Amino acid sequence: MNRAEQALQAFREGANCAQSVVSAFAGEYGLDQDTALAVARGFGSGMATGSTCGVISGATLIIGLATGITVDNKEAKPKAYRLVKDFTWRFRERYGSTICRDLMGCDVSDPSQAQHARERDLFNRICSPMIRDTVMILEEILPPRR
Repeated sequence: MNRAEQALQAFREGANCAQSVVSAFAGEYGLDQDTALAVARGFGSGMATGSTCGVISGATLIIGLATGITVDNKEAKPKAYRLVKDFTWRFRERYGSTICRDLMGCDVSDPSQAQHARERDLFNRICSPMIRDTVMILEEILPPRR
């Protein structure tokens, strides 16, 4: 199973968008699945406020891990910022926004709108392709593991 399939499986099993992305890369960066899911938990539904999409947050977490674990690495921050900008540009180019409520056409942080989104299958129709594409973009831009 490739990373995109792993991420989509996690999503189908109840992980939010951020958790799905992070879980697909977790093992490569030394995170067990429980830790990966816990770290990304608060980023779903646009950080629970309909703002920055969870896939963006998940991708940003992975980029941070991919650019180095040590604090004294002076090149890590600028490299991470470049990769986050590159990822965000590619995502926005494809989807037109990075804001959850804009992407979904409703604010899923509101329980009644989230129910409406479930009834219209928006999570599957909108989030699943974004999760898949996020994993694919990350695979394109991340530096190779040594």
